[in-house]
Amino acid sequence: MEDLRARRFRIFPTLLLWELVTLLVGIAVVLAVLQVSVRSLVLREMRNEGLAVARMLASIFETTLDHYPPEKWTSLEVQTQLMHDYQEHAQALGIVWAHIYDRELRLIFSPDPSRVGMKREEIEVGRPELENHYEGSEVQVFLVYPEDLGYLQAYISGPVVEVYYPIPDPAMNLTIVEVYMDASPFLRQMRQISLTIGGTLVAAAGLLAAVTYVLTRRADRLLEHQFQALEEAYSKLKELQEARNQMTRMLSHDLRNYLAIIMNGLEALCPTDADIHDVRADMRVALEHSLMLLQNLQDLERLREAQMPVRPEAVRLSPLIQEVYRGLRFWDEAQGKDFSAQVQPDTLTAWADAELLRRVLINLLHNAFRYTPEGGRVRVQAQPGPDGWVEIQVQDSGPGIPEDYRERIFQPFFRVPGRSGGSGLGLAFCKLAVEAMGGRIWVESGEAQGTTFVIRLPKEAPNGTPSA
Repeated sequence: MEDLRARRFRIFPTLLLWELVTLLVGIAVVLAVLQVSVRSLVLREMRNEGLAVARMLASIFETTLDHYPPEKWTSLEVQTQLMHDYQEHAQALGIVWAHIYDRELRLIFSPDPSRVGMKREEIEVGRPELENHYEGSEVQVFLVYPEDLGYLQAYISGPVVEVYYPIPDPAMNLTIVEVYMDASPFLRQMRQISLTIGGTLVAAAGLLAAVTYVLTRRADRLLEHQFQALEEAYSKLKELQEARNQMTRMLSHDLRNYLAIIMNGLEALCPTDADIHDVRADMRVALEHSLMLLQNLQDLERLREAQMPVRPEAVRLSPLIQEVYRGLRFWDEAQGKDFSAQVQPDTLTAWADAELLRRVLINLLHNAFRYTPEGGRVRVQAQPGPDGWVEIQVQDSGPGIPEDYRERIFQPFFRVPGRSGGSGLGLAFCKLAVEAMGGRIWVESGEAQGTTFVIRLPKEAPNGTPSA
């Protein structure tokens, strides 16, 4: 109910919800269109400014090269002068790198002197994805990130504007100028415009959201009375549930006392003939089963509400299973059946509550005896399991459990259709008890092939302390 109260303000009328979705979609579409327009505007400005810088750099280098014959362009003297010109204007023009090619497409200037004299196709090795951009005589401008710059990644750490400027004048010494400019100012401008537009849209969205909230609150008030009625009904249901649990605990406690008095009285009887002896034996069995049923009913509620104390310890399985075996082998239900118990190795231990585990085994064996026919086999055995676990198996040669019911048999009060006897509490108790000890239980069975219940318990305490 507390979770329902927290979620109540998110229960919107269908119409308002669709209006809000439509609003958000509309804002997203407008924002996407404006983003494309802003990017196109900034790219156009990048192209104009990049072209102006490339032309200016080409003019500066052309003036310098006019003073030297072409065969000296790659000499130390000319390269020193070109580097001086480059460094003098690069910072002012925002240039971070440049390539200058002559009419034979040889690199005649680069900030990396080791590449001077190389052919242009050698310079572009490692960047085949951009080669198609340089065909023809059109000016090309790109926004490029370092990971797409080939060998230039070693020199350029941020995004750049790459300008490809083919010089149209055949009378000039140069044919291609490639300039790489710092893209930060353009990207900053793009972000500022985007933030302005985004802020305006957010403000508009906030206004529309406020209107939606007012309408939602009005609708919420209409739900308030219904919610209060539901809350009152839930509170009454909780009270009834608690009353039922208290009554179950009280009846279980009182009935156990009464049955214990009857059993003590039967023990005090001194039978004088076989008929009285048989009657007393039958009454004793009935009383024992009644006590088991009441104990299961009482502990089932306590386990479900996590109110039953569980005291796990290192339990040696051989003595415990042998104790259960000796206590059950003379039961009337065990007569005429091959009943055996085995633990390997004899020192095998598990981390469990000994009393809870004993009652789990008694419940499972009680079921096995009930459904195993005369001359059948009932066996309980324990052995080491995988990965530090211990497995205990209770097997019988009864009619088995159909596949459709193998999960449901652990539900309280469930019984396999067509099977007589049983209250539907024993297996539910077994499941909760085993899980409370940190283990799990499951059934392996085939119809008309017998049933095996498998209990898997930890061999060690959760903190790693060995159980033996």
